[in-house]
Amino acid sequence: MTTCQTVVLLTIVKGDDSHCAQLAREHRLDASGLSRLVDRFEASGLVTLHADLRDRHAVRLMPTARAIRRRKGALHVRGGTRRRNARSF
Repeated sequence: MTTCQTVVLLTIVKGDDSHCAQLAREHRLDASGLSRLVDRFEASGLVTLHADLRDRHAVRLMPTARAIRRRKGALHVRGGTRRRNARSF
C-alpha cells in the first residue's frame, strides 16, 4: 500500500467525516483519483459505502473490521506522513 493510500485509509478508520468529497479536499486528490482509490479499498474489503441520510448526493465511507486491524500495523511504520497521521489514534 502506498503512503497516500495508507494516509487516506487511516483517515477513514479514524472516522473523521469520511465523505468522498471531504477526503479528496483534505488529501489534495482529484475526485476521479479518490474514486479509483475507494473502488480498490472496497474491492479489498477495507471500506463499505453508505448513502448519507442528510445529503442524498453524498456517500459516506465506513471502515471494515479488516481496515481497523490494518491500522494497528500502520502505527508501526516509520517515516514522515504515516507516523504523523498515526499519532492521532
